[in-house]
Amino acid sequence: MPYAEKWKQIKTKYESTVKDKKPSEKWFGQFRKSTGIESACKELDAAIAKQSRADSEKSLATLKKAGEAYLATLDKIMETELPALKQIRTKGMRVGLDDMLLEAHNEIKGMDKGQWDVVLGPDIMSRVNALKFPKDAFVKSFATGAEFTTSYTTNAKSPALAQIQKDFAGKYQVCLTAHSMFNVNKGKMMDKSQILKVGKTTLEEMMYHSGRDGMLGLIRTWEAQQTKETNGQKPVLDKFLKSTSYQVLKSIGDALNQDAEKLNASIAKLQTIKL
Repeated sequence: MPYAEKWKQIKTKYESTVKDKKPSEKWFGQFRKSTGIESACKELDAAIAKQSRADSEKSLATLKKAGEAYLATLDKIMETELPALKQIRTKGMRVGLDDMLLEAHNEIKGMDKGQWDVVLGPDIMSRVNALKFPKDAFVKSFATGAEFTTSYTTNAKSPALAQIQKDFAGKYQVCLTAHSMFNVNKGKMMDKSQILKVGKTTLEEMMYHSGRDGMLGLIRTWEAQQTKETNGQKPVLDKFLKSTSYQVLKSIGDALNQDAEKLNASIAKLQTIKL
């Protein structure tokens, strides 16, 4: 409920309470006088609707000041009333205002928190979920399959190819860990600034470790090593370029290039998110 409406309810409820005690017309005249509270409530509602913490805090301070001034005015006027009315004083009004201020304070404080996938938005989440490398069987096989440590020329294990695969597997694991952050955190509440920080870090980790400095670069290095091990034997190289291993390599390259486009777009989108 908007705070302007809450204030109307507080005022209506309290007016009904003090009517039973027959306050003077002078008192009611002051009670119905413009207080600045309603306008402050409207400003607060507008600021919260914009999710502007700075404007919300400013409006809350204005509301608190207007409320304190109004209560002081009512206290002074009610000093001249009957003892029964003096007992009521401004207790009911004060409680209502204090409750409203506390609620607004908590709501403003809550602006610092948000749900992981809501803060990042559907564009980023859908692109991350559409990345190919986490589910691509060829990417996984290149990181683990013994055939990718074997020289096509000698049909024996190549230490150089084995090292390339090991490096590839390390980059692959970093990417998987970064990707899992999006699924692990989905639906979780945390500081919005932390969401942007973690989101940026994980997207950039995936971009770096899957790109030309990561998995994509390593499959090119693997191709160059296989070519090197043919020792310039064109018939062997021609066969290698038609082999299943090389077709898998091309498939992985296509998948990672498509992922790079999605990650680039996600990083660009994240940079536009303002808290």
